Amino acid sequence: MNDIKAWAVNLCAILLVTAVINYLVPKGKVKKICETAFSLIILAVFCLPLFEMKNIDASILNNKFDSLFSEKIDYALAYDESIKSAVMTILDENKIGYTRVEIKSRTENDEYILENVIVYLESTEDEQKATALLSEELKIESGIILAGD
Repeated sequence: MNDIKAWAVNLCAILLVTAVINYLVPKGKVKKICETAFSLIILAVFCLPLFEMKNIDASILNNKFDSLFSEKIDYALAYDESIKSAVMTILDENKIGYTRVEIKSRTENDEYILENVIVYLESTEDEQKATALLSEELKIESGIILAGD
């Protein structure tokens, strides 16, 4: 990021110096020579960062992209664990017995999509109560699957 800032500052400085000298130089052959020289300098300022980027190791860029992708996956896992914890807390507070809770989700276009919340109940008597509680507390209209173990 510092390289980009330095490049932008250099470009602005060269453009400013070019504009000032362009107004100070008299018209004629001298002005054409100065304009040509400064055009070449500006072209060099644009192109130098491109030549420097060829020296950058491609594995560094790949590692950066891989780390960004893995962070997205970590967020999805964190959401899954958060929902699972909330479901277990609701069931524990209302004394509804369960053996395990599973969360089915996916990520698509940087969006987290919750597909199903699967709760394995100890007894089938609490199915309606559990469905009502989870729908009310978590604001999930569909996707709650209750199963006996």
